[in-house]
Amino acid sequence: DVDLGNITGVPIPPSSIGEVLTIPIRINTGEKQLAAYNILIVFDPSVLVPLLEEVKSLVPQSKGSVDLRASLSTSGDQITIAAVIHNSKVSGSTEGVLVAQLRFVSLRADVTLISGIASQLLDTTIGDPQEIGLVDTVFQAGTIPVQIGLGLQRKNRLAPNGNDPSVDMKLNRSHKVQRQRKTNTLIRGDANCDGELNLKDPIRINDYIASRNTDFQTSLGKLIASKVSECQTNLGLASDDVSFLDPDGSKLIEGIDATFLLDVIVRNFFFAEIQYERMDWPSCTLAITVSLFNEVGGKPRNETKVLVDLASQKFHSTFYNNLLATTSLITTYKGSPTLYGGLVEARQVELGIFQVNLSVADVQVDSMGLSVIQIADPTAIMSPNWKFFSGLDDSPAYNSALIYSASEVGLGLSSNISRLHGYSPWITVHEPATQGCGYVSSTTVSATKTSITTTSTTRISTTILSRTSSSLSFSST
Repeated sequence: DVDLGNITGVPIPPSSIGEVLTIPIRINTGEKQLAAYNILIVFDPSVLVPLLEEVKSLVPQSKGSVDLRASLSTSGDQITIAAVIHNSKVSGSTEGVLVAQLRFVSLRADVTLISGIASQLLDTTIGDPQEIGLVDTVFQAGTIPVQIGLGLQRKNRLAPNGNDPSVDMKLNRSHKVQRQRKTNTLIRGDANCDGELNLKDPIRINDYIASRNTDFQTSLGKLIASKVSECQTNLGLASDDVSFLDPDGSKLIEGIDATFLLDVIVRNFFFAEIQYERMDWPSCTLAITVSLFNEVGGKPRNETKVLVDLASQKFHSTFYNNLLATTSLITTYKGSPTLYGGLVEARQVELGIFQVNLSVADVQVDSMGLSVIQIADPTAIMSPNWKFFSGLDDSPAYNSALIYSASEVGLGLSSNISRLHGYSPWITVHEPATQGCGYVSSTTVSATKTSITTTSTTRISTTILSRTSSSLSFSST
């Protein structure tokens, strides 16, 4: 169960117009230790303005390390919080345990109500976290009244059960959305192969990393190795292919993959896929298409932006001049004089589909690297608010530090886009152009596979017992 407000007295004390309200969040774990939680808070945005940047964990370091993500719905009346607690010692029964806080600013005098849904609570069962209570349940405490301004009463709009019909309607809508996410066909993000994207998936990635660090010799390691092998069998994958644990497609399984899944769960970021096609004369363009989608193929938030990083190993004057002629060019300076290429903004041609058309006539470049930067919708208050989709960085193709200045890029960036230790591209276009600009096959890259449709397929492959954990294998089609 999840409760809002204070344990004793009025859950949320009366406040004045313009005052900041701090609302504690408590979870009754039934004496079990809490590994993760995903909750949704419903409120009236005409009365309360959420301070999303002040949503924070209140779990002390002695009880665990918390990775928390929060987002505001596009309708502006719901906050979603997803958190994973590493090495958790968090537990609480009747009065619950304090895990996080919300803050709002009150806009006007009113008696408004706050409620929510406990989407998922997980315990710390080793290698296979179990549900605490039922999924997608309304907070047992029901709706919590919040009085703004002195002496106000507003019971006339409440139903006989004391609830606000408008809040009930929002809760019902949220329940419907949660059910749709669970019943639609999952196409990405299922790290534990149970057919759903939920908090068990980032936990599985974290468990895999911890197991890999001990060569899978611990009790957790042996269990995870068995579960990974079972996934591979069910998915028809080779024994060295763990691409289902690599949601951002970097070809390296790391902690940032688990964090990325939390951002996908709360809808800050989305899965990405890049496709390119070189067009024959007279167009002579490299058509680059980036797709963004959630785990069931749903569209991203309206104001999500996509940038494409273009890179080459050497300076090529024709390539440089063509970049300068690209209307969506942001900059050709990458923070180092030894990094060549530039950054362009992809144009959204329909919701979730972004395109860049780059002239490659007479461009004599052996290979061109393509990487993708996703910039979150402005409602996402987090830093950084960008996600860099690149390749394996343990041996970077471009060794110098990449820095795109936030002030130069604009687009609401919270910080510089940087890869301080160099980077490898997400995909490489070999021989992107020749004189006469003949046709080259189209290619698609996603977080789970890379396929060259007319010549060969590339499988992202990670050996279970390898600490560096990544290799590429090729097979003809």
